[in-house]
Amino acid sequence: MGLNLEEVECMVLSHGHYDHFGGLLRVLKTIKKKNLPIIVHEDMVKIRGAVNPGGTVRKYSKFPTEEQIAPAKYLRTKQPYLLADDSILVTGEIPRKTDFEKGFPRQRVFSDGKWQPDPWVWDDRAIIINVKRKGLVIVSGCAHAGIVNTTLSAQQITAVTKVHAIIGGFHSAGKDCEPRISPTVEALRKLRPQIVVPSHSTGWRGKYAIFEAMPRAFVWNSVGNLYRF
Repeated sequence: MGLNLEEVECMVLSHGHYDHFGGLLRVLKTIKKKNLPIIVHEDMVKIRGAVNPGGTVRKYSKFPTEEQIAPAKYLRTKQPYLLADDSILVTGEIPRKTDFEKGFPRQRVFSDGKWQPDPWVWDDRAIIINVKRKGLVIVSGCAHAGIVNTTLSAQQITAVTKVHAIIGGFHSAGKDCEPRISPTVEALRKLRPQIVVPSHSTGWRGKYAIFEAMPRAFVWNSVGNLYRF
């Protein structure tokens, strides 16, 4: 992809699921920077899993410890956090306002000696960039908070109403989440972004529904895509 990882000055993790931190230690070895800040939420260290249809829990990989990431360092925050000379904003915890975005119902957390339901994934965050004369560019990891909740939060934090692009996982794949596709698409249409790039956890049904509803804004994403705003 032509990227020089040694140029990285900061990292932001979207949430504490292994498919979003699995490459972290290998990447840190390549960056080789002391005290490299990694923006995290305290919930990311929870012992997590997902319940199977039969009722058993599949345990997830553990989140890397402070010792494992050294000489990089974790910077923990629940609040919005500015980066890159205040030009990039990490949302912090995202308020849940819609009635159709219900988190990740199958998630479990190991607490008090047993697996317990923990659907809300409060550590889920996104990053926001306000592009001059265009509006907000919102980049989600998985959008366990809901992509609509994420966008509404971005508007609230920044006091900018115009949304230019929404990129990333929209968390609408699987039987538990597919019922949210129609209301999500309707809400996205009302937000009127110029570019919509659903990927990762959106699922093919969600992507197709967005394409049908917003064909001019829809962009098919793949590894290595470059977006210029």
